[in-house]
Amino acid sequence: MRKGILFVFGILIISLSIAGCGLVKVNPEVDRQLVVATVNGEEILKGEFLDNLEMIKQSYGITEENEKDEEIKSFLEGLKESVLDSLIDYRILKQQLEKENIVADEEDKQKSKELIENDKEYLGEDAFKEMLETQNLTEEEYEKYVLEALLIEKMVEKYTKDVKVTDQEIKDYYEKNKDTLFKEKERVKVRHILIGIDEQMYDLPEEEKKAEYEKIKPRAEEVLAKAKVGEDFAQLAKEYSDDPGSRELGGELEPFDEDGNFIQAFKDAAFALKVGEISDLVKTDFGYHIIKLEEKTPERIAPFEEVKEKISESLLLDKQNEKWEEQMDAWRKAADIKKFEKNI
Repeated sequence: MRKGILFVFGILIISLSIAGCGLVKVNPEVDRQLVVATVNGEEILKGEFLDNLEMIKQSYGITEENEKDEEIKSFLEGLKESVLDSLIDYRILKQQLEKENIVADEEDKQKSKELIENDKEYLGEDAFKEMLETQNLTEEEYEKYVLEALLIEKMVEKYTKDVKVTDQEIKDYYEKNKDTLFKEKERVKVRHILIGIDEQMYDLPEEEKKAEYEKIKPRAEEVLAKAKVGEDFAQLAKEYSDDPGSRELGGELEPFDEDGNFIQAFKDAAFALKVGEISDLVKTDFGYHIIKLEEKTPERIAPFEEVKEKISESLLLDKQNEKWEEQMDAWRKAADIKKFEKNI
């Protein structure tokens, strides 16, 4: 789907997770046949509502046991309202597609097939089939909803195509936020060699790991000596490091700043180095590290030209969202919507 059209995702999730227009697989229980809302006379049944609510509850990890909690009960009330409103919006969009005679052409049909093939490739055939079973859909029904999603996207594009962002708006946003959003902290790029303790000992108290550290220290000191006399650091990492994530890369790690997802002792040692310098042994919960600083990028404010396109995309998306929500509000107000909350 077109990058940036985030405002219809909630609707598309509904359209891909229900059998919404004549395809809902409702059991014969009377309760599921109750009408929870109508949109211009088109009914939304309780069975459809419950199926969607259950799916979303699962995504939040809400079970029969924990939904008795008062806080979760309160959350569920809002969730029920949100699910019903999404189903209503979906009906409005479906009816608007019909009203404007927005129908699928061969290009749309081909694109929907490609998207489904991408899903199969990404998930794998078995996981894809399991996903369909979970959502109570056949592959043909799933393809129908993917196609509907593409048509809704077409409609979004139709109503937002004239939205523009001016250069002045981009510049103003940059000037207002440059000291916060576009301020980049000092960053370092390092290579490291880990002489590690046994993985099963990572979470043990320090005292219980003492003997393990003593056992690996001679090996760590041997590798450190090789690095200090100028042997190729990347080659040493490939030969000696116990870090599987970086070993084959010669110990190279992605650049990081002070907020990087590393143990504090590791970060402190890395930032204390000069470019080209090699640390002494750095002890962490994983063992002993030997760190070489490859690059250090000082703190800076990203220049305007560097972030101009990113700002433009963000502002455009915000304005498209606003324009689309205005259009949805107009359709909601024009529609004959009746809710029957007592049936939920």
